Amino acid sequence: MCIRDRRKTTVTAMVEGLMQELDPLGINQIVTRLHMQAVTVHGIEVATSVDFERFAAVRAQLRNDAISPYFDPQHNGPELSQSAFWIEGRRDGDPVYVEAYRLYQPTGPFNHWCRAWLMDAHTRAGEDVHISSVAEPMSEPASRLGGRMAYRGELFMSPALRGGPKSRLINDISLLHHALVWGYWKPDDIWGLTTEDRAQRGMLRRIYYNHLEEGFIVWGRRPACVEQDRETLCYQPRHQIIRDLAAVGSGYQASIGTS
Repeated sequence: MCIRDRRKTTVTAMVEGLMQELDPLGINQIVTRLHMQAVTVHGIEVATSVDFERFAAVRAQLRNDAISPYFDPQHNGPELSQSAFWIEGRRDGDPVYVEAYRLYQPTGPFNHWCRAWLMDAHTRAGEDVHISSVAEPMSEPASRLGGRMAYRGELFMSPALRGGPKSRLINDISLLHHALVWGYWKPDDIWGLTTEDRAQRGMLRRIYYNHLEEGFIVWGRRPACVEQDRETLCYQPRHQIIRDLAAVGSGYQASIGTS
């Protein structure tokens, strides 16, 4: 067995060992711990839903602009509530943030699928859009993207929650959301598209994206929900999702042992 094969076997064994900690009971304990942290540290109650009519209403309270067609109930059929869910954070009974996730299983090379997916979604919504280019070729890690992929979008937080670079809020709720996504789907990747400005400010690492592809999508005519012509692909693969959540589980077990 070559050195590369031994390394791969070691990583595989490590991931399989960590996955045992993320069985249904383990992931429920992790979600509970992270939710308690959101309540006690940040004063935020978190809930999930598949009612996207309500999502549109809550989001309108927080942000009065266009919803992306990937989650807009006006441009999707019953499959939306069957393949997606959204998360709401409330403080003192009032909504203070939302975010949504949707499961896809791309066919063919991810960059080609992504281009077709974007064009189809925005064309069905009646938008006149054009993509000038999509990353070709992709980097070696990005070229492996595929399988069960959870798209993450529509994150918006009330200005009252934005505590600056030292605030742990965005880190804590992002990890809670990844735990919820794992409980729903056990995806191969969690991914999204964002502006290059956010990527360059280091914001994406705070929300548990360790892999970035700048300039992945370049719009000729961008849709209303896209802020800049150049979009960065960001993603967190399965083994790193497992690692992040297993670290929470290990802390939970340690706290039991010392209580």
